[in-house]
Amino acid sequence: MFETEVRRRPPKRRRALAKILGLILCSSLVATSASAIPYFNAPFGFDNSTLGLAVEEVIPTDAVFPPIAAGDTTTDIVLLSEDEINDTPTMIDRTITWTLVNTVPDEVDSFLIFLTALAPQPGDYDYSGALIDVEIDGPDPMVIASYGSLTFAGFRLSLEDFTLVEGELRAERQFRYTVDEGEAQSGPPGLGVAYVVLPEPATGVLLVSALVLAGAASRRRPRCT
Repeated sequence: MFETEVRRRPPKRRRALAKILGLILCSSLVATSASAIPYFNAPFGFDNSTLGLAVEEVIPTDAVFPPIAAGDTTTDIVLLSEDEINDTPTMIDRTITWTLVNTVPDEVDSFLIFLTALAPQPGDYDYSGALIDVEIDGPDPMVIASYGSLTFAGFRLSLEDFTLVEGELRAERQFRYTVDEGEAQSGPPGLGVAYVVLPEPATGVLLVSALVLAGAASRRRPRCT
């Protein structure tokens, strides 16, 4: 799992998911205009029954969820992460930019990448009493997806979202999170990241094939002298 940090409070009209507790079975998510909502009250996901967010994706119950570690280049979907830190002594405020690299577009043409709970390591500060607001209506709006009785918030990407950059298919997504406590010596709350493959029409495969071929052709083009 990928451990990350989140900062920065969303504008008034943005919804927020909140309350990620330190223990993997004891976290919660809060909307800015609502009372605390249980979040990560299962191995991953949150209880949407009170928050009432509209579900936009339904994940098959037999789906698998490969975890992603930031900077690990051996996974099918590579995650690179950068933090913009706007902390104060009494608040963690961070904007996270994810660069996603799809290394197997012929196998993974559409997927949902989402936040999960991450069990704290021994000696980590317990943020279970803090409110952790995760932006879901930012410049890159998060998708709400159901998985049985659980609900996820994350980004839905298909091949059309990727651009060929130096021979790699890349896409960027950004979100923000805040914690109403200052950062402890052990660091910010731990968040995990996982993804699930979702079905996508064959047109996406045709698109990425064209991009890859175009990139290969440009690299083979002879130089003028």
